[in-house]
Amino acid sequence: MWYLNPIDRLRRIFANPAFAKLMRWWFCERTKDDEKLSHLADATQWQRFDELYPEFTKDPRNVRNSTNSTWPVILSIYNLSSWLCQKRKYAMLCGLIQGPKQPGIDIDVFLAPLMEDMAKLWNDGVKMTDSLTKKDFTLRGMILTMINNCHANFSLSGQIKGKKGCLSYLDATASEYLDGSKKVVYTKKQFNNQFDGKDEKGSVPRRRHDSKHVFDMVKKINIVYGKKIKRTKHPIEGVPFKKQSIFFKYLPYWKDLEVPHATDCVHLKKNMFDSTICTLIDVKGKTKDSQKSPHDLVNMKIRSELHPVEQGNGKFKLPAASFNLTSAEKRELCLCLRDLTKGDSKDELDSLQEFCMETMAQLEMCFPPSFFDIMPRLIVHMVDQIRALCPIYLHEMWAYERFMSTLNRYFLNRAYPEGCMIEAYCTEEVVECCKDYLVDKKGIGLLRLSRKGTRGRKTFIDNAYEEVAKVHFSVLHQIEMMTPFVEQHIAIIRAENPERSDSWIMKEHKHRFTSWLMDLNLPEGSTAEEVTLKRLASGPSSRVTTWQAYDINGQTFYTAAKDKKSVCKNIEVRIDAMDDGTGSKVTYFGFIEDIWELDYGLNIQIPVFRCQWVKHPQGVLVDNYELTIVDLAKVGYKNDPWVLAKRIGQVLYIIDPRLKN
Repeated sequence: MWYLNPIDRLRRIFANPAFAKLMRWWFCERTKDDEKLSHLADATQWQRFDELYPEFTKDPRNVRNSTNSTWPVILSIYNLSSWLCQKRKYAMLCGLIQGPKQPGIDIDVFLAPLMEDMAKLWNDGVKMTDSLTKKDFTLRGMILTMINNCHANFSLSGQIKGKKGCLSYLDATASEYLDGSKKVVYTKKQFNNQFDGKDEKGSVPRRRHDSKHVFDMVKKINIVYGKKIKRTKHPIEGVPFKKQSIFFKYLPYWKDLEVPHATDCVHLKKNMFDSTICTLIDVKGKTKDSQKSPHDLVNMKIRSELHPVEQGNGKFKLPAASFNLTSAEKRELCLCLRDLTKGDSKDELDSLQEFCMETMAQLEMCFPPSFFDIMPRLIVHMVDQIRALCPIYLHEMWAYERFMSTLNRYFLNRAYPEGCMIEAYCTEEVVECCKDYLVDKKGIGLLRLSRKGTRGRKTFIDNAYEEVAKVHFSVLHQIEMMTPFVEQHIAIIRAENPERSDSWIMKEHKHRFTSWLMDLNLPEGSTAEEVTLKRLASGPSSRVTTWQAYDINGQTFYTAAKDKKSVCKNIEVRIDAMDDGTGSKVTYFGFIEDIWELDYGLNIQIPVFRCQWVKHPQGVLVDNYELTIVDLAKVGYKNDPWVLAKRIGQVLYIIDPRLKN
């Protein structure tokens, strides 16, 4: 095993004033909204920890980490903003466990060095220098949660797989063994339905996967580590754990965490999608409706209409179930899914959990019992995990899967793959540290938020200056600093023509505003805002740069022509704007046709999109499932198609199979 001390990396972070400032982001710069879950600091586990350990919370620089452990052991820093905390630049590789065999529950032996350092950070702290304040301070740190896939979860926590394998209900898990399919399923006493034809009495089990309850069960378990050691499967009868996790030994706060081991939703969603789709379209070898499934129904004495019918020659006929699709229906389903090529609200979580439970109950009424393995069970409990740990993308495996893909590209010697990875990773860290002292520097593993065209660059000159003038007028009305000038000009026209209607005044304003603004002859000024006002008033160059692809706000946008050649959907957009009639906020939906970049001089380039917008509310409808239905045939607003690129948000349209036209 290779081990890299995280304390030294933390000391390097605080040696850089910019990074030291980022370590306070969650406390000093985060926008606090009681109704939104945008960062782990909004989550119940973070807030409850602050209440239990107020001394730790006094200094916002104290580090809160999550640990990913699948074989590489990676620390993520959650003091950072939500868009930085899982970037490769801030992911610290602390250990690399050598293969080829998985360590199993002996993984605690490999985690011991990290636990000793984390215990040191928690108990005594480490003296460091904050380059932002130029003062010494004592840094403390803690592990907020573990992020790993389901199989690694059992190795780390010591939970026993099988009948009591639910990660939330633990020893209160209700399960049943199917003799036909030879597997354990989890269906009873969670949705209050009649899955097996029997009345389910009693209340729904209480969620028990908090560290205090687990610690009470495992605190008397003693285990000797080693591959050749023979152990009993159940050290304590009735306790679904075979070891006491090393986290309880080193970290005194571990028993106070609500979700110590997070369930990875990446693999959970993938497995659920595979099970559902493969069952619906009957993929051989992957469908849950195998030839053994009808025998489960016979043994359970339910759904007699689906029992195998004996043909008299030793063969059986399997009746079709309600979820069996014809070839035409399978094609329609695949066509609908073909288009899928691409913050949470606290108020929505209760309804989301209820919706998940109702959906599972409805699936139990038609899908075979073998469908309900551990994956559907965990879907319902994900809402509790979101409450405790906030946005789901902050406790998923995506970032760590990408990180491990990077590590895999590092090894050149197949005889020593782990050594190659460690050597290349350490080299990368040294280069990243040195580049902070270089003038021409480019960070490693950071999201590019700069705006730039990427493909299909062309230029043209609008000699008549007609189209550019229209776009310029639209730009001026969408920039906040120009609002006082817009209001002033409208007021002047209204004062000069008091008898005229509002529509005439707005038409006259559109005709005269840009020339009136230019005639003001605004001073150049010395501040950036004054210089920008002067350049905007002077108008853009007649030379326009067009693009087929443009990156802005961390997203990529295509024109309609480029999108036809691509497998990704990057033309579908939305924008939030105020309705002139009602004064309320309205979301408009559409798609991009052209991408222009206007040049105002002095390095001021403004990207704009020309879009086709769907009429609101004629072409927009929200159905009973709170899905937005958009009729792309009902387009409008052709006189006002241009919008600033920075105001645009990306959406995804799929064909509604119920409304094909």
